[in-house]
Amino acid sequence: MFNYFFKKHALSIAKILLCPLIIIYPLFMNFLSGLGFFIVQNSDGFSFNFLKYSRFLSFCGLSLIFGGLLIVFSYITCLKKHFVFSIISDCLGFLISMLALFFICRHADSAGWFNNAYNSSFSHLLFLRIFPSVIPFIICLALSVIQLFGSVNSPRSTKNH
Repeated sequence: MFNYFFKKHALSIAKILLCPLIIIYPLFMNFLSGLGFFIVQNSDGFSFNFLKYSRFLSFCGLSLIFGGLLIVFSYITCLKKHFVFSIISDCLGFLISMLALFFICRHADSAGWFNNAYNSSFSHLLFLRIFPSVIPFIICLALSVIQLFGSVNSPRSTKNH
């Protein structure tokens, strides 16, 4: 009886704690970091420029946004109990985000981009913004796998008749 309630409440608590993590890291940080490759600040305010840098970096910025949205989609599908879709979209979104992060950091290091406000390289700052999405990725993946393969049955169905 205790084991059933512990499993049920632990999964519910993990889903509740995952919600702000999903909003902060994959959604907010990936979206704003990816959007930074398109938005230009000038004297009139902000403007959209798809080719602010190169096509490849613009594609990487779009990949950051898309990867973050896939991780958010995996959380929603986990809540809706579509665990296979959750696992696939979570892994795909994380892979896309990390590949985009790798290529952007490699380009930033080779070009010598530096942020004077934080006295740090651009690749280091971007890494600190994007890499913490590994925490929601692992939690969402673990929740989906536990609920897909581990059965949390009610105590009545496990009793011997």
